[in-house]
Amino acid sequence: MPLSRPVVAVVTLFNAVSHWNDWFTGAFFVRDAALRPLSTILQEMLATAEAMRDTLNQAAGTNYELLDKIQVTGNSMKMATIMIVATPMLRRG
Repeated sequence: MPLSRPVVAVVTLFNAVSHWNDWFTGAFFVRDAALRPLSTILQEMLATAEAMRDTLNQAAGTNYELLDKIQVTGNSMKMATIMIVATPMLRRG
């Protein structure tokens, strides 16, 4: 039994993170925008930012001067979202 403690700790941690980052439940069941969980709000922001980035890339076409001015990439938005979502979990620890 003592050797199973690390396994139980890892399963518990993965389960907690899974519930913390569950954005679909909030998007599916909660209709009032003021009551949506943080992960749902951030997922909507990320989807909107990716749609805007795709629109800008299509509008720029082959205009490389304009493409150089587009600073926000999909990966930078994802990493910023991860940091925002992880901050409350890190403060508790």
